[in-house]
Amino acid sequence: MSFIINPYVFGPPGGTDPHFVNVTLLLGFEDGNGATTFDDESATNFAVTGQGGGIATTAVSKFGGGCLDVTGTGAKRAEIAQAANAGFDFAGGDFTIECWAQWSGGGNNARHLIDDNQSGTSRFLLRYSNSNLRWEFHTSAGLLMNRNATLTSGVWMHCAVSRVGTNFYLAIDGIVSGVNPGALTIASGTTALYIGNSTNGDQWGGYIDEVRFTKGVGRYTANFTPPAAAFPRS
Repeated sequence: MSFIINPYVFGPPGGTDPHFVNVTLLLGFEDGNGATTFDDESATNFAVTGQGGGIATTAVSKFGGGCLDVTGTGAKRAEIAQAANAGFDFAGGDFTIECWAQWSGGGNNARHLIDDNQSGTSRFLLRYSNSNLRWEFHTSAGLLMNRNATLTSGVWMHCAVSRVGTNFYLAIDGIVSGVNPGALTIASGTTALYIGNSTNGDQWGGYIDEVRFTKGVGRYTANFTPPAAAFPRS
């Protein structure tokens, strides 16, 4: 399979995002050092709060001077209580979930970046486990995609999962691989969505920045150059 670089997945540098109307979550964590409430800059305007010691920090960031601090171990996370909102109900349609992540040596072997925490067979999560970045959807499919990735303390990594049709694509620093498990329905749950942890205390153990959910658009289907600036806010 040959890959091409799509120059429009982010929007032009310093410009607007052609798919901004589809963005259902956008967190830059530019809320001030020690903040425990985080501004969702998408039209959904979710209420996002730090739990278990999860805070915004200005000591480290990928872009903009702030990020989510979920260093060490424990229950640190950003949490969205109203996870049943349609913004997370991807159903059978296209979508993209992405973020920048930096490991700092904390967490455990199953370090969760995004976890919607619902019980049963519709839970989705993006996590690092056993030297691999994993995209999981807990139907009979279970683990859908598994990519080897080496975590290096202090180094930012762009992580993304996209779906177009029945194809799923997992991207690490712009290198994309795909799989086609067939039609799957991804519905939002009734429990809180966690960023940087799970209900089992699987803390990321580092920092997270520029979290973006896009419903209705699979942004990354071929190799690309990761963004050199924060995602557009319009």
